[in-house]
Amino acid sequence: MNFHITKFKDIIDKNVTKGSILYTGVPMACMSPQRRGIVIEQIARATETVTTTTPQKTTRSRSSYDWMRGGVRVECKSAQLSWNKGWLVHFKNIKQHQHDVLVLCLYLPTGIIVFECFANPPLYGQGGVQEAKGKCLLLRAGKMDSKDAIKSITEKLLKFSKQTASIVF
Repeated sequence: MNFHITKFKDIIDKNVTKGSILYTGVPMACMSPQRRGIVIEQIARATETVTTTTPQKTTRSRSSYDWMRGGVRVECKSAQLSWNKGWLVHFKNIKQHQHDVLVLCLYLPTGIIVFECFANPPLYGQGGVQEAKGKCLLLRAGKMDSKDAIKSITEKLLKFSKQTASIVF
């Protein structure tokens, strides 16, 4: 049986979120989260003001960190503003002991803000998979205008990191 997509409009409309509406037409919005993370990592690395090197790959073409800055191991994580009963950003799989510097990239409808942590962020564990997957950082802004949410989350990030770059769309 063949159907036209309009037959399922009600199902589709029920699953549109505030976050997906916010990112309509934004660069990289149609990429998978994994691909977008790779691209954002490449952008963040390109903002470095010093020469960086690519680490030796280990199993399955992965490394325990993303690039070297001199003798310093840098790990880059990205998250986008999303809606789940309020605005939030959720950085995942942060393996604290496998890097020296943590770079956090906030993917927003207006661009990307790059932060470098200078203090320990308020990470939480993932239970039994914590050792394998790492920890997470969840920053909530609540139910407010998206612009106010971005400001709130940015202020929270600035408590343990400094902004190092801003890429505007």
